[in-house]
Amino acid sequence: MPTPSDESRPITLIGAGGHARVAATCARRAGLVIGAVLDADPDRIGQVVGGVEVTADDQRGDSLFHLAIGSNRTRRDLAFARPGADWATITDPDASLADDVIFDVGILIGMGARVQAGARLGRHVIVNTGAIVEHDCVVGDFAHVAPGAVLTGAVQVGEGVMVGAGSVILPGLSIGDWAVVGAGAVVTRSVEAGTTVVGNPAHRVEPRR
Repeated sequence: MPTPSDESRPITLIGAGGHARVAATCARRAGLVIGAVLDADPDRIGQVVGGVEVTADDQRGDSLFHLAIGSNRTRRDLAFARPGADWATITDPDASLADDVIFDVGILIGMGARVQAGARLGRHVIVNTGAIVEHDCVVGDFAHVAPGAVLTGAVQVGEGVMVGAGSVILPGLSIGDWAVVGAGAVVTRSVEAGTTVVGNPAHRVEPRR
């Protein structure tokens, strides 16, 4: 498995929104070089992210990439659109990681994040600012553990899950694929795939029509 933030090649960030600024800051703090920032949104072309001017996404194929986009579904779609891409993991130097954490590719671990013994992080996972992933947790591909969220021991987080800011998931629970845990929620029982839970204790809410 790749070691986080060990690349000497310049990184091309895909995305130029707020999360891209976070990723760029973490990358630069880790001593990585941002070679380019790409975005398909014409309103973002010409802006500056991480000291680099944003240019159009030209589908260049020979770079080391990082998907600097907060939306889980968008990260998934763009990852699938570049099946042969070489993906960089970015770890802020203020993050703390146990020696036996298992990484896949394209991960971001933000300032002050903590990832404990036996944890496993899937492809293109975000462990955002100050989030805690405790011992033996498994975080699925394209999931996002938002700022200040806490996964206590042996939590299983499925693909594409959004764990909202400041939420807490109690030990041994599972969160099904593409579920959403609302900000500040306290999850006391496992959550089915594709559902949204909020509150303390967390309860299911129906999507707005």
